[in-house]
Amino acid sequence: MTNNLKTISEVAKHYEVTSRMLRYYEKMGLIQSTRVSGYAYRVYNAENTERIQKILFLRKLRLSLKEIGVILNSSDAQQAIEIFEQNIYSIDQKVSAYSILRQAYEQLITVFQRSVLPELNLKDEVLQSLLTDLPIPETTLKEEINMTTINQAASQLKKIEPRVIHVPSYSVAAAHFIGPEPEQQAFNQIKDFVQKNKLWEPMSDIRVFGFNHPNPSEKNPTYGYEFWVTIPEDLEVTAPLVKKNFTGGEYAAHSIVMGNFQEWGLLEQWVSENPQYEYRGNGNPENMFDSLEEHLNAYTYFKNNDSDFPQMDLMIPVRRSDNA
Repeated sequence: MTNNLKTISEVAKHYEVTSRMLRYYEKMGLIQSTRVSGYAYRVYNAENTERIQKILFLRKLRLSLKEIGVILNSSDAQQAIEIFEQNIYSIDQKVSAYSILRQAYEQLITVFQRSVLPELNLKDEVLQSLLTDLPIPETTLKEEINMTTINQAASQLKKIEPRVIHVPSYSVAAAHFIGPEPEQQAFNQIKDFVQKNKLWEPMSDIRVFGFNHPNPSEKNPTYGYEFWVTIPEDLEVTAPLVKKNFTGGEYAAHSIVMGNFQEWGLLEQWVSENPQYEYRGNGNPENMFDSLEEHLNAYTYFKNNDSDFPQMDLMIPVRRSDNA
């Protein structure tokens, strides 16, 4: 490639993001790749490479992709200023909510420390002060902040809290593609199969799983993706799809908004540090270490012929630790 054109793998490696995330940014209209005659892969010119850098910077500021799109696509600086001001206001609201929580916790500690048999007695003088005297910040509508707002603010202080779920065994139809845009190529096969058989009718619990196969690597940036869709056991599957049996099992699952694939790292950290569960996969990078990406609410997606899955579960296979 020339100095002005970078492949998707080169850009992903340079900015330490996934190729899939870049494709999602493109699907959202934030960036645009080009094709070079005789070359199979998408490439980015200098303008779009710089735009990717801006997107990643704004994402670090916790801006939504919608907000980022407005900022990057507008020639009016006032729109960006309004977005920044709204986020400052939101941060101020959260800081106020955190302050309320801190005061409440400190006073609750006082109550429990002085009690021989600690209990949450709302007739206690200190707790009465929490109910009557604790200052409440104003919201946008100049109304009193409610407990939902406080709880939402408090939840932002926590690390991710994955669910440990049991996935039953399924018969699945599998589509596999290695090469440019493997996710889209494999999913197109799955979507055509589901629509042809109207699978959402006999399968109201229809589910869609996927994983890199093989994973991309520094030596081999070409990678593949495999999609599975759950099917009735007696349904015949024809080429290019293959019928397989998914054995299921326990998984640590963490929901993300589509595109936030960097949260794989948070889930992997949770599994590695959790005293009750341990990784149970085969450790093979060729199939993403037995981890899965479940595209959520497949029934609605296929029935309504939606354009995209807004959410997915990141799933790492786990089992109870011997030390638990």
